[in-house]
Amino acid sequence: MAAMARWLWRSAVVVVALLFFDASAYSPGTDFLLNCGGSDTVSGAMDDGRTFVPDGTSLSSAFSLSTRHEISLLDPSPSSSLPDLYRSSRIFTSPSSYLFPISRPAPIFLRLHFRPFRAPEFDLASSIFNVSASGSPLLIDFRPPSSSITVEEFVFWFDLPRLELNFVPDVGSNGGLAFVSAIEVFSAPAAIIPNSAIEISASGARTSSAVSAQVLRKCHRVNVGGALLSAGNDTLWRRWLPDLGGGESYLVSPANQSQTVVFPGLVSYQDGGPTQEIAPNAVYGTARKLRIGGDGELHNLSWSFSVPARRRFLLRLHFCDVVSAALYTLYFNVFVDGVLAMGDVDLSSLAAGPVLHSPYYADFLVDAGRSGVLQVMVGPSDWSPPSLANAILNGVEVMEMIGAAEFSTIPEAQRGKLLFGLILGSLLVFSLLIAIVALVILRRWKQIGKGKQPASMISRPLPLNLNLGLRIPLSEIAAATGNFSSLNQIGFGGFGRVYEGALRDGTRVAVKRADPGSAGQGLTEFITEVQVLSRLRHRHLVSLIGYSTDQAELILVYEFMDQGSLRDHLYGTGKAPLPWKRRLEICIGAAKGLHYLHTGSDQVFIHRDVKSSNILLAAGGIAKVGDFGLCKMAPLAGASQVVTGVKGSFGYLDPDYLKTQQLTCKSDVYSFGVVMLEVLCGRPAIDPSVPSEMVNLAEWASRRHQEGLLEDIVDPAIRGSLASQSLVEFMNTAAACLAVCGADRPAIADVLRSLENALRLQLSHCPCDEDKRAQEGGELGSTS
Repeated sequence: MAAMARWLWRSAVVVVALLFFDASAYSPGTDFLLNCGGSDTVSGAMDDGRTFVPDGTSLSSAFSLSTRHEISLLDPSPSSSLPDLYRSSRIFTSPSSYLFPISRPAPIFLRLHFRPFRAPEFDLASSIFNVSASGSPLLIDFRPPSSSITVEEFVFWFDLPRLELNFVPDVGSNGGLAFVSAIEVFSAPAAIIPNSAIEISASGARTSSAVSAQVLRKCHRVNVGGALLSAGNDTLWRRWLPDLGGGESYLVSPANQSQTVVFPGLVSYQDGGPTQEIAPNAVYGTARKLRIGGDGELHNLSWSFSVPARRRFLLRLHFCDVVSAALYTLYFNVFVDGVLAMGDVDLSSLAAGPVLHSPYYADFLVDAGRSGVLQVMVGPSDWSPPSLANAILNGVEVMEMIGAAEFSTIPEAQRGKLLFGLILGSLLVFSLLIAIVALVILRRWKQIGKGKQPASMISRPLPLNLNLGLRIPLSEIAAATGNFSSLNQIGFGGFGRVYEGALRDGTRVAVKRADPGSAGQGLTEFITEVQVLSRLRHRHLVSLIGYSTDQAELILVYEFMDQGSLRDHLYGTGKAPLPWKRRLEICIGAAKGLHYLHTGSDQVFIHRDVKSSNILLAAGGIAKVGDFGLCKMAPLAGASQVVTGVKGSFGYLDPDYLKTQQLTCKSDVYSFGVVMLEVLCGRPAIDPSVPSEMVNLAEWASRRHQEGLLEDIVDPAIRGSLASQSLVEFMNTAAACLAVCGADRPAIADVLRSLENALRLQLSHCPCDEDKRAQEGGELGSTS
């Protein structure tokens, strides 16, 4: 009963606090900087412009020092180069505590500075003591190194009105004292602490949700490929060490196998993605990438981090593509302790927007073995063309999880007395509270860190207004995928990992499981996908079988499309080239799916992310449109446009939509025109490996069409097999789809009719194709 009261209390506090907490405009609500044992205010001691005030209780009413035996000790012979902040210490010879008022629930950064020195009566280097925060142990039998300044940093979610920082000397040790030289206590944005992370084990990678209730202790913070960053270069006053050439070298790979990259401008922080508080521009703007070695080969890059053995760690990896000239050109793999943690990483899809130089980060849970070493490795993906093969890493943070925080100052007896009132109040406001939680999640999902939730909510289902008839228990989905075994993983995209599985009735399914570290699709896109596909059913739309939000997971279950995507069959995977007739049939099927979206119900649906990788092929070769996370519904029945922020994939975006932010069905038509060119030319929408005038497919193909050089752009794999009239009809239709002004483009129904005519022209030119088509059960004439 007491535990229930505690949960209700913390849930209410967290929910109300989140309504007012905005991580997008960070300003510490709690901020204490103490010069411990000193009598003077110290400014600029950390090269960051901040001011540390004396910790004497007579000089400040904001915090208090509770102790029976304490001494203010000055270094009798400090070095002239020593910062003023480290010329004094506060000494405790009995248990003592600082009390800090906390303005609002938030993650708290706590930094403790220690500089041992010798005075006539005290040798701080011999002290051994414990430190805790409101009952949660931080340092046990701690003995600061005698030869240097030590800074211990902790971060944890705190939702109580005051923080009690306790110092307890070990009376059995030499000296029997504790000390501290300086203290920092300040609040941080909620996204600093993830709700969940990808757990790495010998069996593979899987999602875990036991992070946000933990106290985290900083072990390493590394600016990969960059220089040392002092506290003044970070909005949370953190120091980032270089991965090579600093006090500790983390890079294991030979230096000649890598190359540092420095981006001269500002990276593109996007709404819903990392902020400066996650990592500063100086981290995301520098990276280490692959370099061809002396043997003419590209080798994986490896880093090694020494950590306490047999402990659990939160590993945060920072990425920003500062090496590519265009989007969708960099694919690479990430390994943690030899396990594939992320495969075929595409930062253009994972980042918060289709913009070059947009940051992204991923969180992992990993256990250190007896060796006390964590290893991170990146290497090229098979998806990359040989000329573009590369891999990058921008930053690494390693945080030890030192235990679950139980921050509560309400006595157990008082909680029992409050229980009845809490339950009664909860019953009266339950409906309102659920509505508030849903609103908070919807409005703050991006600010709170791409899907992260406070500790009090991590084990509860998300209260979403979705089609309950489609809910599938998480246990059934886990059983269908072998507990999300890496052996069943078949893809990785902006939403997360994709697994193949089979339900209890034998139905083959594809399971999308949201990546907790993803800055791509989030809760809003998840809800959109479920709401759209639960209302629409069509032969040429991928069917949603169900979903799950159990244990704060976001999981979508689809019919299995065993022939992959249209993109897979056009380029990049080495599959046998599709014949022209088959390509036409696929285009016709996809056009039918889009036509149903635009006109098949009383509501207009605009897909907003039409591309070859979102056109999937089922058994029998039936083409279906998939991935409805960015889909938009027009506000009124019969309406055909909506004003909204620009979303979509680079190379497929409607120029009218980019300019006016007015999304219409003609925006889908433009994207479909680009897909038609991919089908005809057998190459990506953006290809930086070709001469500059050919990089953008739509521009290059349209120019060749206008010049009357149509044959030049046809995929060499099918060149010579196209009926000339079929080719002209197809290209004229694609060109019409790509009209700069949306009003000049045809409706998708007109595109469909032109495609069917192009197929008839092809079949009349090659009658043998008609017989083959009848045997294969082609798409022509299917109007369902």
